Amino acid sequence: MKVLLDVRRAVLGASIVTCLATALLTATSADAQIALPSRRELDPANAAPIAAAPRGDLFKGVEAGPCAFRDSPIRVTLKAVDFQGGASGGLAVSEQALASTYAEYIGREAPLSVVCEIRDRVASLYLRRGVLANVVIPEQRIADGRLTLTVVEARIGSVNYSGDAGPAQKQVVRFLNQLRGMAPFDLDIAQRYLLLASDVPGVRIQSALKPSPQGDGALDLEVAISRDAVDGSVVAQNYGSKTVGRDLTLARLDLNGFTPLGERTSILGYGTLSSDEQRVIQVAERLYIGADGLTADMSGAWGWTKPGDVLKPLDLEGDSFAGSIRLTYPLTRHRNRNLNIGVGLDWIDQKVEFGGGMATLTEDHLRVFFLRLDGHYAPASLASHSVAMTGVFEVRQGSNGLGASRYGDLSASRLLGKPKATVVRTEGEIGGRLAGPVIGKLNVVWQHTDDPLLSYEEYGVGNLTIGRGYDPSSASGDRALAASLEFSTVPLPFNGGRAAWRPYAFYDLAELTNLGVGAGKLDLTSAGVGVRAQLTSRVALDLTWAKPFDSPFGTGDAPSSRVLVSLSAALF
Repeated sequence: MKVLLDVRRAVLGASIVTCLATALLTATSADAQIALPSRRELDPANAAPIAAAPRGDLFKGVEAGPCAFRDSPIRVTLKAVDFQGGASGGLAVSEQALASTYAEYIGREAPLSVVCEIRDRVASLYLRRGVLANVVIPEQRIADGRLTLTVVEARIGSVNYSGDAGPAQKQVVRFLNQLRGMAPFDLDIAQRYLLLASDVPGVRIQSALKPSPQGDGALDLEVAISRDAVDGSVVAQNYGSKTVGRDLTLARLDLNGFTPLGERTSILGYGTLSSDEQRVIQVAERLYIGADGLTADMSGAWGWTKPGDVLKPLDLEGDSFAGSIRLTYPLTRHRNRNLNIGVGLDWIDQKVEFGGGMATLTEDHLRVFFLRLDGHYAPASLASHSVAMTGVFEVRQGSNGLGASRYGDLSASRLLGKPKATVVRTEGEIGGRLAGPVIGKLNVVWQHTDDPLLSYEEYGVGNLTIGRGYDPSSASGDRALAASLEFSTVPLPFNGGRAAWRPYAFYDLAELTNLGVGAGKLDLTSAGVGVRAQLTSRVALDLTWAKPFDSPFGTGDAPSSRVLVSLSAALF
């Protein structure tokens, strides 16, 4: 009898283990990843990065002024044109370049008004070269055919400030002090430091050039400074999934410029309000180092998930930490072109437990170094069509050190996923006015690797990336090629011009490729229409109907269409 009971217990124990193992094997790859917030959700501060926008012209060229010889009946034959550099001596433009402004008039008789034409051409040439200058025709006799022009190249005599930006004003002054004594006055350099000064969080500046009492082309830079010490905003949307909550709310508080480093401290909370299925808290800090635009960014995000719906019986609990440190330098900072280079380290710890903490289902530790280039370009030649381009290129290299997971760990979120993988990511967007009020925009994302990746490094398709209509990260891949094509209009005013709206239509598509165990490709597409409305100066609404056309699991029916709503408000 005792032997029979032992056998029954063994059979019963084996059955329980088999059922539990089957459930865990089913949950490990897919359900465990659903229990973890995605890379996008763990970085709400940069969920929608905005490239530096083009600014209007900061300065206008020096007006040429009247010319006494414009209507003169006298004719003259020029043999040469000489230039002198005023009090500053040298010239910022070569003699060869200057010769192009008058070569066609040498050796032939022409009205004396060509002197005015040459003067204006020289001034325009300087401005195209980014140098502000005034070209003067000094008193002279040109009976021998030699014309002399004086080029007074502008320089900054002094920089004067009005207003108060609090402690952050010291950082503004560090930038603008780079312009003191600049001779000749270089528009590109001036724009760089004025734009860097205006980039200081919370700071607003207005600048004007005025003639200096020093004369000889000297200009005084007058800078008016103001500051918004605190910014606050909230976004409510229903972009989430049933398992971690449809309703998602993001609240953000920014503290700007409370030290001389021109820093911004951001505190963010993100998650579901109607349940405890998802919570993310992030603290981010950005500060300047020196006077040439180098910035340091540091952030830490803590996430907790407790999936519901069909995963609720498994009683899964996910804990995540995503930390990042990055140094970024602006190689180019201009009103219509910007290029930044950055290096940094991402520190990721994620764990999923089942049975209310009974045991660990998956556990990942990633230490990823990265090199990043990002930029913005708005060609002046296409300004009439409002054409603008943005781009990001990033190389990511995982490490086995610093406490990272080891390849082959049985607790990894992906069987044989490589913590030390090399990943290349790039994203580009181009948009502009096509015809009349119609605007087109194309966004393309490409990710490539030769290794199976752990959950955090995979590219996920869904409402938070490309693939509107699909749940966030409902499908992911080691390699990805995704694109979004959208047509909209310029803002159409309503409510007496106090508000504006724009309709749009989109088509999203993505090809995901997984390597190693479970290798294969998956194609997903979706399309829809929507409307974006700026209801007030502080409140905006985005309403979308999205229809997915494919199953995110590769088989079965496509998800039902969804109505997506996002309401955002700037509180202060």
